[in-house]
Amino acid sequence: MKNITIYDLAKEAGVSPATVSRILTGSTTVSEEKRQKVRELIEKYDFVPNAMARGLTVSASRTIGMLVPDVMNPYYNTVFSICCDEAYTRGYSVVLLNTFADPAREKESLAKLLEQRVDAVIVFGGKVDLASVGKEDMENMKMIAQRCRTVVGSFSPYPHTAGVCLDHRACMDMALDHLIALGHREIGFVYAGPQYIGTKWKLERMKERLEADGLPFREEWLIESGTYRLEGGVEAAGKIAGLRHRPTAVIALNDVLAAGLLRGFREKKVEVPGDLSLMGFDNSKLTFMTSPTLTSVGYDYQAFGRTLVEYAVGDHAEDQGVNVMISCLLEKKESTGTPRTPH
Repeated sequence: MKNITIYDLAKEAGVSPATVSRILTGSTTVSEEKRQKVRELIEKYDFVPNAMARGLTVSASRTIGMLVPDVMNPYYNTVFSICCDEAYTRGYSVVLLNTFADPAREKESLAKLLEQRVDAVIVFGGKVDLASVGKEDMENMKMIAQRCRTVVGSFSPYPHTAGVCLDHRACMDMALDHLIALGHREIGFVYAGPQYIGTKWKLERMKERLEADGLPFREEWLIESGTYRLEGGVEAAGKIAGLRHRPTAVIALNDVLAAGLLRGFREKKVEVPGDLSLMGFDNSKLTFMTSPTLTSVGYDYQAFGRTLVEYAVGDHAEDQGVNVMISCLLEKKESTGTPRTPH
């Protein structure tokens, strides 16, 4: 007979691995019906739990580890700040590690968090954002989920790992609705990371919407910046300014790129929003610091941080394999207006 694991018990009993683990450690938060099912299977297979299985629910540190690829990005530090506050109200603290978008450093950082015996890990950005997940990455995330509760701040294809994901398609719809309502018919997009699921979904949705609305979808108006940082936006602005036929509006993948575009357009004497409307995603504090201020599609950050922490501390232990979509909202500011030349 093969070695029986808590995952085998959980599958046969119709419960989550976390529930099995709580039963093994004598937790009182499990219903008697589920407890009885698992106990019968434990006797059936003469199952003996190991230390790793017990570690799934025995909280030693009251600490959540969190990985982000760029702590300087307003999007990541906003979510981190809210997670800290949410964790504090539940008696937890959050340890932040910056991976600098380096896959090797991300792997090392995860190992360090596990060595520190954190109770849960929130992985935000980096490899978990990839649209296509390799076998090695899948196995690595499975191993981490066996050691502690694991949540990703993205769409999760991983078993036993919840995903808290932005509704990227709805975000693009909201941006396009705003620009089209202003009268724009020629819209460009500046992006980075086409291998990541958020970028992929936004690109796909933009193409679908423009084609459905009978609007042009021109490749020269799609500018890949190569980086999410300010300098990527500055470089992309130069390319757009040099086009013989420029779009009347441009959407940037995030506010940092949008701020770089704004700076680049200023250098090229392209007025925003007079000559060209500009908007971004994230609706971070950065949007209030530019001139003009940036129209942006943002998110319910409080819900984002709260949901990440809820899954990290086990408030939704029965649903560790689910994906939760976070809603978006538009905040209109000064960088968008009607096109100078009617279309």
